[in-house]
Amino acid sequence: MKKTRLAVQLSGLLVLGLLGASATRAESTRRTDGEAEPRAALAAVNEYLAAVEAKSCPRLMVITSWLHSEEACENELGEFARHHARFGKVAKLAKDGRGTGAWLATARLSKDGREREILLRIENRGRGWQIQS
Repeated sequence: MKKTRLAVQLSGLLVLGLLGASATRAESTRRTDGEAEPRAALAAVNEYLAAVEAKSCPRLMVITSWLHSEEACENELGEFARHHARFGKVAKLAKDGRGTGAWLATARLSKDGREREILLRIENRGRGWQIQS
């Protein structure tokens, strides 16, 4: 009887230990994912800014959701050139509060000699991070 009770207690402890380890691993994964997501969103924004600076339509057509053709891309780059538009660094990155899994980046934009901040929305729709607006 003592051996049976001891075996039950030990198996209970083993189960509790496994559950604890599993919960710790899940928490660790959540923390890692939580850190990886903003880094990936910021990397997408930086890729967009670099692609605009390099006037690279192939890169822009991958990283944006609205440029679906070479012609559309050339038009957008032409607008940047006409207005002497240049992006500065990303000033802020924050989770989109609407619960969509998207991020919002605030970047500096110099256009026609005037500086202002613009908001870029970044979202991962399963095929990688893209700038949505």
